[in-house]
Amino acid sequence: HRDELGVLMKEVDNAQKAYESASQRHSETSLESRMNQGNVVVLNPAITPVEPVFPKIPLIVILSIMMGSVLGMVVAFATELVDRRVRGTEDLVETIGTQVWGALEDTAKLSKSVERKTKKAATRARMLKPLREPKLG
Repeated sequence: HRDELGVLMKEVDNAQKAYESASQRHSETSLESRMNQGNVVVLNPAITPVEPVFPKIPLIVILSIMMGSVLGMVVAFATELVDRRVRGTEDLVETIGTQVWGALEDTAKLSKSVERKTKKAATRARMLKPLREPKLG
């Protein structure tokens, strides 16, 4: 019986220690919850910034102009690489591989001068109407 009594006494002591530690922790927690102040102190109050941090409009405008220019050049070069039209004698020699004997000059200037001459002739014809119609017979 003494052995059993010794084991039971040790169990009672362990239970008593567990109860005391739980009770002590409960009292500490209840005291901490009743406190009005924490362990936090404001060292310096926050200052509102004078200028906004974002968006930086001048930087965004400059970057958008640069990126737009680069993107435009890339699109132009890609379009030129895809569209392989013959635009001159060098392109013709390069694509076909034959010799070019002759080439016409820019005909846009010629067509403009022809249009001016025909417009002037039409204006003169309207201005030079016959006064009388010739009589036949």
